[in-house]
Amino acid sequence: LYESWYVEARRAAEPDYAVPTPDFWVDALNDIHIKAGAGYTEFLRPSVQEYTNKMGQQAIAQANEPRHTEHGLVLNREFNEQLILPGALNYKGFPESTIHIEFYPWQGRSILLVNGANASNYLDYTASGMVRLAHKGDIGPLPRNAVGTITLVETGWKTRAYLNGVFTKEFDGDLGWKATGELVCQYPSPTTTAPDEVYFLRAVKIWAIALTPEQISTL
Repeated sequence: LYESWYVEARRAAEPDYAVPTPDFWVDALNDIHIKAGAGYTEFLRPSVQEYTNKMGQQAIAQANEPRHTEHGLVLNREFNEQLILPGALNYKGFPESTIHIEFYPWQGRSILLVNGANASNYLDYTASGMVRLAHKGDIGPLPRNAVGTITLVETGWKTRAYLNGVFTKEFDGDLGWKATGELVCQYPSPTTTAPDEVYFLRAVKIWAIALTPEQISTL
């Protein structure tokens, strides 16, 4: 039911065709467990840190314990916080795919997704509020201190980018993330601390198909 010809036929007949269950899904607003898909997640932070939990209460998170707030999972580069996902394991080998990220940008630059095997291949949100693919170029702006979504659709020869459900940019080639089974949200600073690089991750979803624009608009 996921062949491209079938999706196109349904798209023509049913503009509001329902979005299928993701092949990989982490609801980081509540926890880091995989709701759909294979593999396991790993959260890393070497230190104990205080935070305000979803109930508005002061709490203490032990080393490698995630901090969930009202905005989502805290990922602070100063503390080398990162969430490691086996996302590519769930769509590797498929010619088409869709990656959807929901996040809340807070301070400075944010590394939203990085290829675990190639740290220079990443998706980030810059200090100026621009979403970009490091190896392809700028996608477009998103406001800070508000929930935003980024959707990347790979169709083999092209990558189409959507911000908050609206088509924004098309690039030649795919993302180049399928060669490794590991994707990383945020990335530790290699040399110095980065106290202003903080964002809240809310969800990561991956489909081993190319969602239609109508489907993306409903995410």
